[in-house]
Amino acid sequence: MVPYVALLVPLWVLFGEIGLRNNLLGLAIVMTLNQLPFAMFMMRVSFEAVPRELEDSALVDGCGTFAVLRWIPLRAVWPGIITVGLFAFLNAWNDYIAPLFLINDSAKYPLPLAIANLRGGTSGANIGVSPSPSAMSSTPRSSRCSAGSPTGSTPAGATDPNPARGPE
Repeated sequence: MVPYVALLVPLWVLFGEIGLRNNLLGLAIVMTLNQLPFAMFMMRVSFEAVPRELEDSALVDGCGTFAVLRWIPLRAVWPGIITVGLFAFLNAWNDYIAPLFLINDSAKYPLPLAIANLRGGTSGANIGVSPSPSAMSSTPRSSRCSAGSPTGSTPAGATDPNPARGPE
């Protein structure tokens, strides 16, 4: 296996030739390819855990090949798909070295790189600025707001969880 950092120099040269060097699409390609071996291994293990007899019984019952794939293994490995997706997303969310190497425009920096830039780069000139954005970046935005509305009111289309509560 080749270390991830060792692949960045050839990718930097290749992306410069095809115009993806300072581009978020190029960064997304690198991050996706970085997650692919782990995802393939985990999904292989998940698919191997599905009993072959389930697929055979669906074929005997008259399902076609694609119906068997849709109704049996994909439903059985759904927890594995979610787990792999979460691991891949969180690893890409926290990646620092690939964006540092491939993105030059500070307007295109992802969050970890933008926090380091806000703080003053590697010199640590303004340490007091970094705790708040660092705490905000430790979890993705969607999970921070999933507990409810930041204003405390009921979101549009939702029902009040305690309708029996009347005016006090």
